[in-house]
Amino acid sequence: MGGVTFLSRPGQPEDEIAFVTGQMTEKELESKLEVLGNLIKVQSMIRVLDY
Repeated sequence: MGGVTFLSRPGQPEDEIAFVTGQMTEKELESKLEVLGNLIKVQSMIRVLDY
């Protein structure tokens, strides 16, 4: 995906990964995640708007 910043938190489960990407549309993100196929399970996404 390029430009990914990984996040962590105390008590984070070993199988949990959180990250922030650079600016892209939701469609672009879904396309990039689709490439990963069954390697990951996306549990949630949060969109941050730039005002």
